[in-house]
Amino acid sequence: MSWLQGQTRGKMKLKLGGHCIFESGDAQRLCIEGGAPVVKLMNSYKVGQGLLSMNPRPLIIGRHYIENEPPNDDFLRHPPQDIARLYISWMETDIRSNPHIDAWEGPNEPAFGDGLDQKGRAALLWYSQFEIERTRILRETFNKASVIGNFSTGTPDLPAPARMAGWRPFIPAIDAAERYGGYLG
Repeated sequence: MSWLQGQTRGKMKLKLGGHCIFESGDAQRLCIEGGAPVVKLMNSYKVGQGLLSMNPRPLIIGRHYIENEPPNDDFLRHPPQDIARLYISWMETDIRSNPHIDAWEGPNEPAFGDGLDQKGRAALLWYSQFEIERTRILRETFNKASVIGNFSTGTPDLPAPARMAGWRPFIPAIDAAERYGGYLG
């Protein structure tokens, strides 16, 4: 797999990498031998320490698993900035005890339908504000990057003829990720 290292497709640098959801020497070995440019770790961050010696060093992303993640109806009743601060507080111990993690993901595969109906658009606007605040806190408090979005494949939808209509409410969060040196997941 070392042929992957440094490869490009067109003008885009290859971003294939491991997604390790448990501690595994085999997973670490595969990432090192394969020269993975990105490695995502979920709730098991020690594997990432072994990746620090790689050259070039991969981007190491952490994902803190939370059972009942925003946005859902319970969270949508509260200001998104308050929920972002609460979300970060759930992760704070992991963030502080794993300085080798470069970036932290937000909620996994949030769903808003196509983002075009009134309810979906309102939820996506709420989520955009949540991600802006989460991104700001990660950078300003912990000097860590944020990985925003992390949508399920095909969402928000890109329906013809208005391809970007479902994404428009989320553009401010993308701008914040760019401003704070984050990533779109």
